[in-house]
Amino acid sequence: MFEYESVADDEVVDRLREAERQIAVLHAEQLRLIAELYRRAPDWITAPADTPGLVDAAEIAAAEIGVALRISRRSAMDRLGLAVQVLRGLPDTAAAMRSGTLSLAKVRIIADATADLSEEHARQVEARVLPRAGRQTPAGLGASVARAVLAADPDAARRRRAEAVRERTVRFSPGTDGMASLWARLPAEDALCCYRELCELADTAAPPPGTAAAADSDPALATGSAVADYRTADARRADTLVDLIMGAAAASWHPDVAAAGAHAPGAPPAALRRSAPPRASNDRGQVRLDVTVAWTTLAGLDDGPGYLGGYGPIDAETARELAADATWRRLLTDPATGTVLDVGSTRYAPPAAMAALVRARDRTCRWYGCRQPVSRCDLDHTVPYPHGPTATSNLAGLCRGHHRLKTHTRWRVEQDHDGVLTWTSPTGQHVSTEPWPRDLHPPDPPDAEAA
Repeated sequence: MFEYESVADDEVVDRLREAERQIAVLHAEQLRLIAELYRRAPDWITAPADTPGLVDAAEIAAAEIGVALRISRRSAMDRLGLAVQVLRGLPDTAAAMRSGTLSLAKVRIIADATADLSEEHARQVEARVLPRAGRQTPAGLGASVARAVLAADPDAARRRRAEAVRERTVRFSPGTDGMASLWARLPAEDALCCYRELCELADTAAPPPGTAAAADSDPALATGSAVADYRTADARRADTLVDLIMGAAAASWHPDVAAAGAHAPGAPPAALRRSAPPRASNDRGQVRLDVTVAWTTLAGLDDGPGYLGGYGPIDAETARELAADATWRRLLTDPATGTVLDVGSTRYAPPAAMAALVRARDRTCRWYGCRQPVSRCDLDHTVPYPHGPTATSNLAGLCRGHHRLKTHTRWRVEQDHDGVLTWTSPTGQHVSTEPWPRDLHPPDPPDAEAA
């Protein structure tokens, strides 16, 4: 590992980029070889020609691939399907991969999103996303592709949405060390509401009784055996989820629980005392979600995609349904100019209107590749206050971790009048991150321009 000791920082970064490019080229070659095995597979069938269906070329090829690469059948079929789809239906994506500008992860994102589209619509999506795909992170490309698919085939997007809603589910998976996973697939707006409600309740959760933290807040709880119990934000959210479900279950099983409180028979005592009491109503309308939609789409004049803050692009019908609910916060934009017409109001250190405009502009943390919703970010002064003004041209959303990196490391940032941030890394790399486009119909949402 010490062979690069004498290599300059910028050269190490250059070699890292070149290694990534070569990996993409090799992955492209591997897909071509897999496709070639599939093409040859029918020649390996020995069954009589008058007995079709006994064996399948894909299965034969997958078996060959699985042995060669020491992977399972399922993985081999997955790679085979990707190879055939990309080489037959996404020629420009395949070419970008062969040139080393598109990684296998990004190719999968494009392929998965276009799998159910017609060839014409798939090519439209390619044309919109490929110009910037090589400079985006996989998450950024995913947002671009989602938007492009919605724009290319709105009817198909509605059909897929309806089918997906029918597939909502909750699953339980045993884990190790006495742990397990509870996994849910829900409509985006429901999942986001649930998550934000958990975050808000967890942020106000009381410490567990008998712990040092509880003793500090209430001397009556102090005991000689109090043990410090520091809970991470993730742990508080997990505890709050159990509290909410088990509390509701206890009230359902024992009607006297609701009236008698956490100490009633049958109530889960530790869980119900672990966090703040639930609100009087957990209606999803009490959770603020930002739905950005062009007024022409809201009026039904077109089917342009909307944007659900904290999630990403949504189809026009869903955007209209959400925006029609008066308890949701609406961000209306002029589709011709991209001007934000209505952003609501939020209290924060900058004036409310200014903070709202910056959040509507940024939508996510402005660090390269970070997708943390701006609602959970700090509004940071690019040039520290009071040397820099409290103005939209000097404010940007940064999650707490990246805010600290900007403040306490050799990373540096400059902001121009359009809100573009130019970052300089400790090794001298330069990368620019742009605000999300205000117009809902650009070729793709920005991620970053890397130099």
